[in-house]
Amino acid sequence: MVEREQIRGVHIDLVQAADDKLGVSVVFRSYPWKRAMIMLQRGEADANTYMGKTPEREQYGVFV
Repeated sequence: MVEREQIRGVHIDLVQAADDKLGVSVVFRSYPWKRAMIMLQRGEADANTYMGKTPEREQYGVFV
């Protein structure tokens, strides 16, 4: 969700916690769902904070 122009939520908190432990820098940006999926397919985005696993998405996403 967006609150006071900042993206917030459980997924954001989890990614930030991992960011702190791994020492990497994460930038959050909000896009419409369909555009975000296309960006992942094209390599224009590195990750999505939540994406359900489907055979189609397994072609461009990594699920752990």
